[in-house]
This record gives sequence, structure tokens and C-alpha cells, in this order.
Amino acid sequence: MKIQMAILWMLLLTIPCQAQWQPEVHGQSSPESIMADSSGNRILVSMFDNGGIWLTNDGGNSWQQINDRLSAMPNTQFLKSIPCCRFIAVGAAADTMILNTYQYSLGRHGEGYYSFEYHSMDGGLSWDSFTPDIASIWPDSVDGFSFGGDQTLVIPDCSYYARQSGFCISHDDGESWDFVDVSPWECGIKSVLFDQTQPDTVYMFGHWGFRCAWVS
Repeated sequence: MKIQMAILWMLLLTIPCQAQWQPEVHGQSSPESIMADSSGNRILVSMFDNGGIWLTNDGGNSWQQINDRLSAMPNTQFLKSIPCCRFIAVGAAADTMILNTYQYSLGRHGEGYYSFEYHSMDGGLSWDSFTPDIASIWPDSVDGFSFGGDQTLVIPDCSYYARQSGFCISHDDGESWDFVDVSPWECGIKSVLFDQTQPDTVYMFGHWGFRCAWVS
């Protein structure tokens, strides 16, 4: 046993772990979600507990909080927290970026989460909400409820945004969206997988278990 422990200790000493990491501390919040471009230079991080949303363009050497870049929504004046996001999506070059943000409300306007969607076409310099675009194409017959942090993805030639009973696909970096109704099969979309060898095949995983593969 002593020999085995000695060998294990020697192996641990040879692992270059701590020296390769540089901590970056902003308050007491912990990260909630993170995405990076293919080079690893442009990184977007969302923090818990009002820590905000942070962007770096130099691989983490310097950071900027971007919450003030998000366009104001009509009913955000009563929200008690700054936006944070459970899902972040960026393209390979991180020019196209999508945030599915949520904020918490307390008080006379009611208690609960409010979800707003934003996209950037210029690497995070400016942001616009596409919540009205989604609302305009979402059928009244399909539940459009959002838990304030539903799955969002950006892959080559396709962007994906989901709510609980359906999802939307964009083929022009989020300029326009098409609605796909999956409510007959799934009432709680949790995650999605695009088949890399067959891009038209989408596998969806729901709160109530595996439901279907959708082929356009």
C-alpha cells in the first residue's frame, strides 16, 4: 500500500494543473454559464447573484461588464436583479452571440422570473432584443412559457432558440426565425443535439425523458 501511495503522489506532482490557471475575481458571485469562440480569445461569462455578464476579447487578460449594453425592455423597471443568463451561445468567430437572460422580480408587480432574449452581430459591442420577433411568430395554440434560461445554440449556418413546447431556427444569424412546433411530442425541452453528419437531424431531450428526433 505504501508503494502504491508513493506512486500516486509522484503522478500527482507531475500533473501541470495549478500553474496553467490564472484566477480572475469579480465580487463574490460564481459563474453560471460560459462560451468562447474557436480561438479562445473572445469569451462571454454570466455570473450568479447579480454578478453580471462579462466579456473578454483577449483570452481573459481583461474583462468588461456588458449589462449596460443590453437594450432596455419596457417592463424592466420593477425587476430586482440585473440580467444574468443560464444559456449563452456564440458562433465560431463569436461575431454572432445570443443571450437568453432572466431577471427576478419581487413586490407589487408579482414575483417570478422574466426572460428576455438578446443577440449581437458585432462580437458583443451592441445588443438588440429579439423577444418581440419570437413573440410575433409563436402561435397562441402552443405554450410559449419560458423558465428564464432555455437552451440556446449557435452552430455553423444555424441558430437555435427553445422554449418549453417548441423552438425556433434561424439561418441568417438571428435576423429572422422560423417556428417549429414539437408540442405533440415534448412539453419540456431541456437540451438539444444537432447531428454533425446529418445537419437536418435534431435530437431533443425533455424534462420528462427522451422524446423524439426531428428531421426537417
